[in-house]
Amino acid sequence: MTSSICIWEGQEYSEGAETCQNGTLKECVDGRWRTIGVCDNENLPGESRKIEDAEAVKLDAISTAPDLGPLVGERTVYAFTDSILESSYSLYFSGAPTPGGVCGNEITPYKIPLDDVLNLNEVRRPRRIQCKSNPTVFYVAVRFVTA
Repeated sequence: MTSSICIWEGQEYSEGAETCQNGTLKECVDGRWRTIGVCDNENLPGESRKIEDAEAVKLDAISTAPDLGPLVGERTVYAFTDSILESSYSLYFSGAPTPGGVCGNEITPYKIPLDDVLNLNEVRRPRRIQCKSNPTVFYVAVRFVTA
């Protein structure tokens, strides 16, 4: 039986997780790291920013969460790193279902309950991934569960 857990710097990652390892973007596949691109190992200067609940209420009023479809289980969307905000209960960001969507500026506002985010520590201190087509844009994968 093949393990679907990968280890990097003492932390376990599930199948499909992506990390930046010494400038190389790796994906966990069947318990092994597979190279899928290049990335920037530096943490973002503007890591996820905490916001007060009053500010979150204002965001809720203007946010239109995209239709995530009828799928139940684990989902991944890609967040534009400069847009990540965190309230006591929710994670807000602009993102897309694919890295190409973020890099192509085809972004949508997202609001995800913090309890549903599976890789919150990675999102809070992202190892930013640089878009090849637009080197000024960086993104991070946000993995979460849907009911």
